[in-house]
Amino acid sequence: MKARIFAIAAAVLLVVASLSWAHWRFGTVGNAVAYLDGRTVQVDQPIQELGTVEPGKRLPVTFNLISLQNEPLRIVGANAPCSCILPPEMPMTLEPLSATPLTFNFIAPRTTGHFEQEIELYFDGPIPAMQLKIVGATQ
Repeated sequence: MKARIFAIAAAVLLVVASLSWAHWRFGTVGNAVAYLDGRTVQVDQPIQELGTVEPGKRLPVTFNLISLQNEPLRIVGANAPCSCILPPEMPMTLEPLSATPLTFNFIAPRTTGHFEQEIELYFDGPIPAMQLKIVGATQ
């Protein structure tokens, strides 16, 4: 019985130590899981919901990107299907193991109704493109 209690206590201690290390190293356990899954960049909210906005209004939309690498990572470009999304100046460097805000200027459609716009980010090196989305409605 004592051996079983000791094994359970050791397992709990190992889990707590692993979670503490993951939080210390990557900021959140979710970021650590993303790193172990092979991702080098994480975004806190890949879909930005703007709610209802005024038609034609210009709004800043910020995505927080988290680099999970030990070296700087460069964003070399962004692509959007319309000229309603203006990217920040590129290239842009993400510092190692840190969060960097990436702000786009979005011009809401002049027509009323639901809108959904996608942005594709491109990185330097063998990192796949990242998909971001802006959604909302105009009235």
